Amino acid sequence: MDTQSEEELKIREDWLLVFMDETGHETFAGDHPYYAVGGCGILGAHHEAVKTQWRELRRTINGYPGAPLHAAELEYTPENLAAVSQFFMSPAFARFGAAATNKTNFAVDMHAMAAVMGMLKQHIARLVSRLPCTTVALIFESSERCDPLVRRYFGELGFLQEGRSIPTEHCFMPKSAGEPGLEIADFVASAAGSQARFYHRGRTDFAKDYQAVFYQFPPPFSQFFHIAEVGGSREKP
Repeated sequence: MDTQSEEELKIREDWLLVFMDETGHETFAGDHPYYAVGGCGILGAHHEAVKTQWRELRRTINGYPGAPLHAAELEYTPENLAAVSQFFMSPAFARFGAAATNKTNFAVDMHAMAAVMGMLKQHIARLVSRLPCTTVALIFESSERCDPLVRRYFGELGFLQEGRSIPTEHCFMPKSAGEPGLEIADFVASAAGSQARFYHRGRTDFAKDYQAVFYQFPPPFSQFFHIAEVGGSREKP
């Protein structure tokens, strides 16, 4: 995996761009009893339209379309929540997430990040099988601490479509790139983390940001996986 900008990727219309970000802590350290990864899948043909929609959301919330928008810094007023929910009604991209907590039952010796990444890899493969793409670009938000862990626990991923191998790019992109796809993934990861905290506390309702992000479309184009057990019964979405 290399660190690349959007220009270096030379995106084409028949590419599937998969942006991913994480939240919490992979060892459940400190006040983070959860680890979650969220992402979005955007066909290259829809990339410009999605970027335009995201810039309008930036304008609505920040007053300027070029100002970065991050979930951790957003005040979830009714107006801001409504604006985020309206954006995530767009059918132009898929959204997905997976999370484990320190209450997840690991019946086998497996790192929490390996479990979460493994679930995401399976889901991304399902998306690839359903979308008309010739190349897949897997793009993680770059982090000095987590990049080596992503290399270790996500690794290389290959895809087959009707028996044909699909070229796959694996790369990191810095937050400073201002790529809307990364900011969307940040919001998806944050919503996945919010719901993971709810499950950790034994709550059976749904977080407001989770509803805004994931309630708009049915699986497989909008799906969150809470990993309750590893090596035992199957995880349920």
